[in-house]
Formats: sequence, structure tokens, C-alpha cells
Amino acid sequence: MTTQLISKNQLDILKKLGLPEVKENNQWLLLHVKGDGEKAPQSWNAKIYTNSAGIMKVVTTDMAILLALLDGRQQAQKMAPPANHEAGRVITIDDSGWGFPLLGTLIGLHDSLDNSIHIGEVPVKYYQSPFFERKAYLYEAANQVVRLLGELQHPDADNFDPRTVEVLFKVCTGYVNTGIVRELRERGFKVETCAIGEPLQSALETAHMNYIREKTRADIYYDPKELDKAEIPKKFGEVVRWIEKNNAWSLTKTGWKYFKARDHQ
Repeated sequence: MTTQLISKNQLDILKKLGLPEVKENNQWLLLHVKGDGEKAPQSWNAKIYTNSAGIMKVVTTDMAILLALLDGRQQAQKMAPPANHEAGRVITIDDSGWGFPLLGTLIGLHDSLDNSIHIGEVPVKYYQSPFFERKAYLYEAANQVVRLLGELQHPDADNFDPRTVEVLFKVCTGYVNTGIVRELRERGFKVETCAIGEPLQSALETAHMNYIREKTRADIYYDPKELDKAEIPKKFGEVVRWIEKNNAWSLTKTGWKYFKARDHQ
């Protein structure tokens, strides 16, 4: 599930789509819709909540599908059951570094055709002003995937085109990857969003660790997934102190609200 703010105009657009509604006894729930198999896959749903201040947020199983619906674009085709594609070529895509305060993010791609792994970088400048506020990282992540696809050319595929390449893309869920999902679907490819496992997950985490160590020349990397919740603030604080001590703001995701509230000029 992913969450982000939503406007009243966007809420009205979603209501007018005629998607099946689910009624719930919750005073803070404004709308709960699910996919109808045509405009959106039946497995998809979205819930819009409000609070006492009137601020609305949407929680959805796939942010890319929601954005496509709000943009007036229906799904190009119904989502085919994954089992139909398991025997064929599958390209999985994941990201690493979204929650780490230093440097950019890495985008990883695994191709089942030859078991190869390819990695691209969304530089830290996309997580700094003015690019961060424009959410330019979504477009750059999509650009990196398009670039990586250029590394997947094989003798039987002169051009990576849905008309000549039969492939299913599996992209990790999460807002940071919605630009990737949108780009691939607009190009006509079959795309599913889901949790991504091995071998890409470990390869990408190792690449991110080496990326941080190489760029900072310091042993300050940590993986939040390997820590208890109580340990994360401590590790985060250690990184912030390193940034301040080394005046490493040019390497920092200064677009984050946390850093905007600090004087680092």
C-alpha cells in the first residue's frame, strides 16, 4: 500500500469514473473504490481518508494505476494472470536508497532471459531543490529504466519494442517507482506491481552499500530492513552528524523536510 495527499478535484474525478464502491462504517473514510477489470484490474483498490483539519489522503494498492485514472487514461488492457507469463521472459525492477539520507537512489533490473542484472543511478540532485519539489526523480527513474533496457538487446531483438519483445515487467510497489510503471505501460508493455525478491533484492542492496561507501569513503551505510525500529533513529542521527562534520550537504537529500528545517547553507 502507498499513501499520498489528494485534492478535492482528484476525489471528484475518481467518483465520476463509476468504479465499484465499497461501503464501510468509518467517519473518516470518504471513498473506497476497487477495480472493475476494465478501467483498472480487479485486484486494485483505493481509499480516500480525511481528518479533522480536512486534509485528504489516498491509500492505494498501486499508485501508478491511480495516477493513470486521474489523468483520464484507462488501462490499455486487463491485467493477465501472472501464471500465464511465468514460463516466459520476466524483467523485474526494484529501487534502493529511497529512505537513506545520503546520495541518490539506485534502480536495478533483472532479466530472466539471461539472469543478468543491470543497475542505474538517480543522482542526488533529484532529491534536492528545485528538482525534489517537482518530483523529477520519478521521471529520471523512468529514464534510467529506458536506458537499462538498451543494455538488454539480444540477437533476436534489434529494438526493445512490445511489438517484437514478449516480456512481463514486474516492478516493486511504491511511489518512487510510479514513473517507471507509467512509462512502461505507455510504451505498451505488460506491467505488474508486486514485492520483488531474489536475486535482484540482494544484488541491489549490495550495490547500494558499495555506492555509499565509494562516494563517501566512510563506513556509515545502514539498511533499515536489517534494524529494529528503535535502532533506525540512532543510525540516522549518526549519518546526520557525519554530514555536518564533513559539510557534506552536496551529497545529501536536502529536499527532505527534515533537512529543509535545518540551516545547512
